[in-house]
Amino acid sequence: MDYFIHKLHALIHPTGTELIEERTVQEAGASSASAIYRVLERIQREKDLAHEVSHCGIALVGGYFALVQYRLVLLSAFTSAALRSSFSLEEFRKGTWRNQFDSVFPAPQDRGALRAKKQLVTLSNDYRNPLLHGGDGRPSEGTFVEWSPGYKVLVGSEKGVTDQYMLWMPSLTEVQVTEILESIESIEGWFRTLPYFDWVQRGLPVNFHRESVSAAIDHVAHGTHDEHTNRTEAQYERTLNHD
Repeated sequence: MDYFIHKLHALIHPTGTELIEERTVQEAGASSASAIYRVLERIQREKDLAHEVSHCGIALVGGYFALVQYRLVLLSAFTSAALRSSFSLEEFRKGTWRNQFDSVFPAPQDRGALRAKKQLVTLSNDYRNPLLHGGDGRPSEGTFVEWSPGYKVLVGSEKGVTDQYMLWMPSLTEVQVTEILESIESIEGWFRTLPYFDWVQRGLPVNFHRESVSAAIDHVAHGTHDEHTNRTEAQYERTLNHD
C-alpha cells in the first residue's frame, strides 16, 4: 500500500528536479523536432501519466480494503466481540468489511469510528465496488471513449492511434485519485489512535483465547495497553532469538 501512495504522490506532485529534467529534454529537442511533434509528444506523455495515475489509484483502493479487513480480523482479538459465545474466527474472516467493522467497533461508535466508517463507505461505493466489480460507468480495466458529449463506449484494446485517441479517458481522474489518497490518509490517522493498532503493526502474535482477550481489554480500561504491548514484544523477541 505504501508503494502506491508514494508512487501517486510522486506522479501527482512531481519534484522540482523532475520538472527541470523535463524542461531540459524539451529544450534539447527543440532544434530538431517540429512544433507539432513536440505538442503531440507532450500530449502523449500527459495521457500516459493520467493512465498511470489511474491504474495506481485502482490498485491502491482495491488493496486498501484487503488491508482494512486484515486489521479488523486481528483487532477483534482485543475486543468484547471475541468473548461472545457465538464468536467464530472462521466465520468472522468470511464477513464483509462493514460487518467486521461494526463488530470490532459496536454502536454507539465514537466520532472517530463514525468518521472512518463513513469514509470507508464512500471509498467502497464510489470507487472500490464500481472499479473492481463493474457498474457506475467505469470499467475496471482498459479505457472508454467519449465519442459525443455524454455518450461513451468501452474500448477493449488499442489497435492503433486513431482520431479517437485524443478522447480516451482513464478510469480515474487525478482529482478522484487525490480524493482517494486524502480519505485513506485520514482513515490511517484514525487507525493509529487505536489502543492495539501498534500491536498489529509490529506483527506481534494475536491470541484469541478468552484469558488473553480479557487481559487485553482490562489493560485498555486501566490505560496500560502500551506497556502490555511492549512487554509482549520483548517476550516475543526473546522467544524468537532463543538458541
